[in-house]
Amino acid sequence: MKSKKRTHETVLVLDKGEEVVSTLAAFAKQNQITSAHFTGMGAFSDARIGYFDVLKKDYFNDRVNGHLDVLSLIGDIVFDNDEPTVQAHVVVGMKNGAATGGRLLEAHVLPTLELVLQDEGTVGRSSRIGR
Repeated sequence: MKSKKRTHETVLVLDKGEEVVSTLAAFAKQNQITSAHFTGMGAFSDARIGYFDVLKKDYFNDRVNGHLDVLSLIGDIVFDNDEPTVQAHVVVGMKNGAATGGRLLEAHVLPTLELVLQDEGTVGRSSRIGR
């Protein structure tokens, strides 16, 4: 991964094979980012996308394989128990024109993924707010 810091944001470029959620969490921890918002574009080789089951209070998840264009990727990084938590939603397009989306649980980059991360400083948000 490469990164370039600007005034209030950082541009991240993830490389082929990098796992998106864990790479973002590691970047946030290493750079002491406690609250941030991000958007992204690029492509995945595979993704595990979750759908929240309100009754079970857990995620049902689906694995999607093949070249996936990232049509929309938005999310936040918050801290929970002194660890960064990445909360992202994604819509991916497949070569047959179909699209699917939901909570991004895991994805591997192919060939690249570009993210713009806006550091919001310490605003006291937690992944537990609203639950």
